[in-house]
Amino acid sequence: MKAFFVLARPLPESVAVAAAKPDEAALIRAGRQASCLDLHSENFDLRLTVEERRSHYGEECFVQLPGDDGATGLHP
Repeated sequence: MKAFFVLARPLPESVAVAAAKPDEAALIRAGRQASCLDLHSENFDLRLTVEERRSHYGEECFVQLPGDDGATGLHP
């Protein structure tokens, strides 16, 4: 099983980070492949334009990434 965590929270003490980091470590200890990408620390611009946000309606929200066994999303 492979897991890929994507974080986009500015505060390192956020609930999302508090949940993802131990999960990633537990998967690795169990012999699974797991990695985590923190978009905020990469200075990724998380803002959506009005046009980008409107384009999301009517489209599928979840996609299967190549090589991933599953995806989970947390959104406030």
